[in-house]
Amino acid sequence: MDVQKAKDLIDGIPDLPSLPFVVSKMLEVVADTRSAAPDLGQVISMDQTLTAKVLRLVNSSFYGFRGQVSTISHAVVMLGFNVIKSLALGLSVVKIMGNLGKSKGFNYEAFWEHSAGCAVCARWLAKRTGYDPPEEAMVAGMMHDIGKILLSEYAAESFAKAVRIASEKGGLLAEAEEQVFDFNHALVGMLLVKSWNLPAPLCDGIRFHHEAWPDKGSPHSDIAFLVHLSDLYCKEQRIGFGGDRNLPEGYEQLWRKIGLEKQDRTDHVPRVKAEVRQAEVLFGIKR
Repeated sequence: MDVQKAKDLIDGIPDLPSLPFVVSKMLEVVADTRSAAPDLGQVISMDQTLTAKVLRLVNSSFYGFRGQVSTISHAVVMLGFNVIKSLALGLSVVKIMGNLGKSKGFNYEAFWEHSAGCAVCARWLAKRTGYDPPEEAMVAGMMHDIGKILLSEYAAESFAKAVRIASEKGGLLAEAEEQVFDFNHALVGMLLVKSWNLPAPLCDGIRFHHEAWPDKGSPHSDIAFLVHLSDLYCKEQRIGFGGDRNLPEGYEQLWRKIGLEKQDRTDHVPRVKAEVRQAEVLFGIKR
């Protein structure tokens, strides 16, 4: 994996997306141990659109408050700093990356459905395995493939070649990308969010979501493992399309680690798909 080539691609993008000031300031507030709920509320409230989206999400059936939470400060008190930070980050990143996606060679509607599916599934698996906060896993799931957007926008011909190789050979898109670019979308996505100074767990979830194979000596973290499983689930159950539908050999052993047999996963599909449709609306993917 050629990290320098991936960095060169990122550095060569003149209009590389950047985080809004409000989001950068929000990260500073959360990192300050002296901050309180009103401090975070004041920063997010500087952006009325983001404020409305966060409150809409908090008052959705995901949390069950049903219109009871009317201010960001109240939301922070009810759900905590890290939950609100994760939700605001996810909403902002979807908006930023959604402004791209103009390449005709990639199905962005199916891509975002896959991303929403991974978000919903990662949150479900985080709750099942005790990962806290589950919203951090949800946002990592939503963001895990954003490197594909950069490749499809700024290296469209080569990315299309990688998609074609994966399709013809029945392999993973990430492996085909390494053939074509000497790096893959996971590395590109991580470099992008690292340039935004996003929290380390999100960087790990993006960077290692194809390498989180416990007991194989590969680098991984808990959040990367959850995102990896979520990605496999959405492929297995055909939720959206991220560029290939191919599953790696031996993936069933990963599910056994958390006690989910194939029938258990299949039985959960209707609930996941219903939440995916809701997440697409709440995160601004579909209106």
